[in-house]
Amino acid sequence: MDTNGDQGVAKRGKRRSWSAGEKRMICAQTRVPGVLVSQVARRYDVNANQIFNWLHADGYAGFNELYRRGDVQEVTCMAHMRRKFVDVHKSQGLAIAEEAIKRIAKLYGVEKEVRGQPPDEWVKIRQRQSKPIFDDLEA
Repeated sequence: MDTNGDQGVAKRGKRRSWSAGEKRMICAQTRVPGVLVSQVARRYDVNANQIFNWLHADGYAGFNELYRRGDVQEVTCMAHMRRKFVDVHKSQGLAIAEEAIKRIAKLYGVEKEVRGQPPDEWVKIRQRQSKPIFDDLEA
């Protein structure tokens, strides 16, 4: 791979295809405690979505078939998800929408708590506090 000096960062401009083995190697680097996906993606000059087959489409229905077939994994922005619940609560007054908004507020509280902490602490706190909230939201 072409690198930019001693930083080990791929040169900008030309994109390349990654083999399955290279993708596995890159993914494995993101699992090291304290390493952020964005750091690894920048190191290889790649969009993390390309490596992990993520697609963030803010609920665009045109991508539903890709999600259904398993071609990509849908990722959702909490602000967009919350906004949908707010819209439903305002228009229909459903208690379940209000409950979802409260749970998302708890997630925001966890994010406020981890701000400024080292990345390995983010993981511990999120696993301990956020994961149960997400699991309840999905149930």
